[in-house]
Amino acid sequence: GGRAIAVKKFGKLAWPDPKQFAEEARGVGKLRHRRMANLIGYCCDGDERLLVAEFMPNDTLAKHLFHWENKAIEWAMRLRVAYNIAEALEYCSNEERPLYHDLNAYRVLFDENGDPRLSCFGLMKNSRDGKSYSTNLAYTPPEYLRNGRVTLESVVFSFGTILIDLLSGKRIPPTLVPSYVMLGVPKPEEVPKAPPAPQHPLSPMGEACSRMDLTAIHQILVSTHYRDDEGTNEVKTI
Repeated sequence: GGRAIAVKKFGKLAWPDPKQFAEEARGVGKLRHRRMANLIGYCCDGDERLLVAEFMPNDTLAKHLFHWENKAIEWAMRLRVAYNIAEALEYCSNEERPLYHDLNAYRVLFDENGDPRLSCFGLMKNSRDGKSYSTNLAYTPPEYLRNGRVTLESVVFSFGTILIDLLSGKRIPPTLVPSYVMLGVPKPEEVPKAPPAPQHPLSPMGEACSRMDLTAIHQILVSTHYRDDEGTNEVKTI
């Protein structure tokens, strides 16, 4: 007779400070909405970094769209998904928490009545430094790959990708598209052979470049007071 719950586990390295994790989790827990799978609690004892949320028994939008093709979602339900998720995002924005991290079709859940809800897990940064979009490249805004920043425009881009998923019923971009095409980098066999390892250790910037870690490169540039010539676009709510 126990209550079913959903749990998301973070690594201690992502959130080494339990107080910082608790503060972020409490901020997520303050948001309560009927269009969301809301947070129930959290744990940051010892090495544990856990979020606990309401369990949604009817799986994710991704499963319904991409894995159960013989059970196509009716158009009325697709419209309801778009409306409910937009309503949830609007609520988060009005509550001064507009940056939903890693918005994708796996964050859209269906409750016991079959109604779509937005997972609260996406309101929590993946780590204390705010790294996101680490596992869902298809929904990653192009500007994030360039500057490593999550903005309100990033959320709009990801929501637009979900709308394309709903309209097409297919994963966008298709899974058959190689990652090097999505990133705009040369094919693996076309990459020049790496030069011999240097005799001296690489600088932090050199190591980040060798790993093609765009987020780390951006963080190093910020720490050296680098300024993007294009500036930062801002969106005002009217």
